[in-house]
Amino acid sequence: MAFRNKICFWLCLLLCVTAKSQTQEKTIVVDSLQRQYRIYMPPSLEGPAPLVLNFHGLNTDAFIQELYTQMNAVADTGGFILVYPQGIAQRWNVGIAGLEHDSVDDVGFVEVLLDTLLSQYPIDTNRIYATGMSLGGFMSYRLACELSHRIAAVASVAGLMSHPQFRACRPGRPVPVMHIHGVADPVVAYNGDREFVSVDSVMSLWKTHNHCAQEPVVSLMPDRSPGDGTLVLKLQYACDPSAEVVLYMVQNGGHTWPGGFPIPTFGLTCYDIQASGEIWNFLRQFSLQGRLTGLLPARKEEPVRLFPNPFGEKLNLQSNSPLTYWAAYDLMGRKLAAQFVPGTTSLQLPTSSWPPGWYVLKLRTTTGWHTFRLQKY
Repeated sequence: MAFRNKICFWLCLLLCVTAKSQTQEKTIVVDSLQRQYRIYMPPSLEGPAPLVLNFHGLNTDAFIQELYTQMNAVADTGGFILVYPQGIAQRWNVGIAGLEHDSVDDVGFVEVLLDTLLSQYPIDTNRIYATGMSLGGFMSYRLACELSHRIAAVASVAGLMSHPQFRACRPGRPVPVMHIHGVADPVVAYNGDREFVSVDSVMSLWKTHNHCAQEPVVSLMPDRSPGDGTLVLKLQYACDPSAEVVLYMVQNGGHTWPGGFPIPTFGLTCYDIQASGEIWNFLRQFSLQGRLTGLLPARKEEPVRLFPNPFGEKLNLQSNSPLTYWAAYDLMGRKLAAQFVPGTTSLQLPTSSWPPGWYVLKLRTTTGWHTFRLQKY
């Protein structure tokens, strides 16, 4: 608990100092219960916009999910409305023994939430999606099973399906599914347990329902972060023209959100992919009517990546263009370190001697200068 509180403290500090957040906290009443959610509206939206529901995991909340997944930045570039629902007692009813609240109807909450949002915001009713972390991933799958007439596609990170949920799943149409899971997940085991089915079983259910080929197209994702200890295999199944099933197997990955804040207690965090961006690039392809055509290209990859941020003893840098020089400064403008690195595109900065605090990092590449604000915890 102390470790979790420390993580929350630094996440909250990061948000307070750096965010230009337009997130609002709101409350609705469902079955005589007050239900909360957070809604993020990008600065500029055009016409009816897609909506993404992003569900938190067990014993966390909507606020932490917003900070941990860093999906607001993806909403800014993707042009969608982002909602973080809040579970009663920091959990969701998904059929797991010991976590159920008999008096709480979470699917009913989502239906009322959607009706409320549709009455207040310009939302494209054909492009409503669900995603989540851990138990929030379980909840996303429940919505795919029970609200397939409203949820166009889902993506789960480290969340599977309980045995009752798995047996009862009867979607009314093909539902596109993306799943991201660490093979070494110590919390929601890749091979399942007595409370929930395995990743292979979940994929098999959706492959059958979506009329997919049994054999996937397998590709190894670029090892963009050699020091994170993980590799990512992407398994893509060709399905009914209106759907798709995609699995990202994170070799050595833990119970973590790829690209998110590192939580060593739950295993390794992968930085070869950014889960929030991958999820949106998948979801955006589908509507209730099927696969969309004529989409604008997905947002381009950032020319320079620094991760993780906040960082600890290690700070990794990757650039699409060759680097020539970098320099780090404290907030008083004092130069702490600098290095000429001609021709380098990937390196680990020597930060072990830097005290905790905020830093400005200036980088020069062959295409120009880049400036970043970073925090060491």
